[in-house]
Amino acid sequence: MRGRLSLAFLWLCTLFFVGCKSSEKASEGSSVAISWKLISNFTDTPSGFKARFVFKNNGSETLGNKGWTLFFNMSPRPILASKTPSPATVEHINGDWYKLTPNESFELKPGASLEIPYEASVAIIKETDAPMGLYFVHTDGKEEKIEEVADYTVEPFTEKEQILRGSNDQVPLPTAAYQYQQNAGLSLVSPEQLPVLIPSPVKVTKTAGSVSLTKEWPIYYAKGLANEAAFLAQRLQVLTGTSFTTKEGTSTEQRIQLSTGSVAVNGVTSEAYQLNVAANGIQIVGSDAAGVFYGVESLLALAPVAAYQKATAPLALPQVQIEDAPRFKFRSMHFDVCRNFQTKETVKRMLDLLAFYKINHLLFYLTEDEAWRLEIKSLPELTEVGSHRQHTAGMQTAALHPAYGSGPHADAKGKYGSGYYTRQDFIDILKYAQERHIQIIPEIGFPGHSRAAIKSMEARYERFMKEGKTKEAEEFRLIDPEDKSVYSSAQAFKDNVICVARESAYHFFETVIADVAKMYDEAGLKLTVLHVGGDEVPQGVWTKSPMVDELLKKHPEIKGPRYLQSYFFGQMLHRLKKYNLEIHGWEEVALNVDASGQYVANPDLWANALFRTSGITYSMWIWDIAWPMQVIRWCCVM
Repeated sequence: MRGRLSLAFLWLCTLFFVGCKSSEKASEGSSVAISWKLISNFTDTPSGFKARFVFKNNGSETLGNKGWTLFFNMSPRPILASKTPSPATVEHINGDWYKLTPNESFELKPGASLEIPYEASVAIIKETDAPMGLYFVHTDGKEEKIEEVADYTVEPFTEKEQILRGSNDQVPLPTAAYQYQQNAGLSLVSPEQLPVLIPSPVKVTKTAGSVSLTKEWPIYYAKGLANEAAFLAQRLQVLTGTSFTTKEGTSTEQRIQLSTGSVAVNGVTSEAYQLNVAANGIQIVGSDAAGVFYGVESLLALAPVAAYQKATAPLALPQVQIEDAPRFKFRSMHFDVCRNFQTKETVKRMLDLLAFYKINHLLFYLTEDEAWRLEIKSLPELTEVGSHRQHTAGMQTAALHPAYGSGPHADAKGKYGSGYYTRQDFIDILKYAQERHIQIIPEIGFPGHSRAAIKSMEARYERFMKEGKTKEAEEFRLIDPEDKSVYSSAQAFKDNVICVARESAYHFFETVIADVAKMYDEAGLKLTVLHVGGDEVPQGVWTKSPMVDELLKKHPEIKGPRYLQSYFFGQMLHRLKKYNLEIHGWEEVALNVDASGQYVANPDLWANALFRTSGITYSMWIWDIAWPMQVIRWCCVM
């Protein structure tokens, strides 16, 4: 099981199985083998594609045209109306969840095959965008039986019509001949030209010879550096298979010495260090504890690759002097565990890798449409419901449907749809990161990308309403139940935006953030930075909500639904003022949408970016990440 399942989840299981009338029998492998082929991206529909499913009946019974549906996940693409008769119809449900239902002409006899063609918009050029997580749901009107498709094949993309997005795609085909031509002008770099470390230090001075590091070299450390000394000792034990002693203080004997001092490299004094590997000892002097830690990581990176594959003693290290300091103060990676859950142990391994490359921040995506991954003690439904994906009766059910091929069953072995971090898990991760001088920036996204939170709070609402507790049911509700707005998010969700007119929505986020802040306190840290997401709120949202209409009547200065995101953040920032947080968000937090649907700068925000007003300072800057776009990091110091 990925994550721990609370006993309180039992009531939801009962509600779920009653709502969709599912059998409690274990999923069986289907006798129908299925293959999927991308036929062509060169269609009459600009940037569209043609594809087909092929069903083969390996069983002994005919699969008829009633009593079953095939569900699957696929990179979201709008399905086009069929131009020719087909034995089945492919339909989009929500997000990346689709279904295929039989038409009147469908009949698949034992041993026979049947082709089901369909078309969609937005070309596909990656096999990873093909359907995944296929399963049948059979029903007799009273009970459902789920069968996962064990025999499923995606036919490889080999033709021009599959590899290019359409006739206007000018990218050369990646043939062997083309790749050979591209590589023809390359030559090997000499060992002398290769960097000693990655990232490359500011200054490296090599001297002849090497040193043989053994456990006889104790690790001495100055006051305040016990963490860095223990970290080095633990890593050296892994590399050598022997134990190294640590001692506070200094020594003139052959040893490893960790200390802090006045260190400046290229004018940078924060996180700077000097590393000297010599025959008479190893010295690491940092401008601060972080600098010492990065000196330790550089020392470890000098070890031969063989030692990382198998413990080697003594450890041969080159004699070298290194002076280094970061060129960028903010160095970060975005880690999304919502779409596909990763265990606490995997997160720790990721933190080790980031520390090795001297990354000092981790943007930790804990909430998304597809899952909520962090236990909030006062809102147990967030993990009882929001951390588990499974087959549901439909998108209206207070549960999360399968996504990214997670399959019909929550907590299925080998799947990554379900799981969460307990409070103690998260506290452990925070401490582990702190020991490696990495700051965890939690992402609690709103008002879009909130489907897991919405569904969790709907389950809470239904439970309390059944108990006759209306006040408790409404306390954290996130939607306007009378909202008829029609929209589709960037990931094709139709119900993933909260109602910004509800006081309970603000109460919900204040409650969550208060609990997250407590976890930082319990870890001996302070929550100083919060990422609020704020991206990809789709057009059409809030346009047919009675609650929103009432809000707009009371506040005509908002100027309509498209300005409600700015209004929402203004309200939330005021409420979060007491936490003295630096707020990060995607570029939309600094933008409005004009009448034509185009993004424009939010003048109120940009005006405040220039000066301090009402105790709030705004600052913005842009940095590049490994996406074909630029994002704005928005900071509010309150």
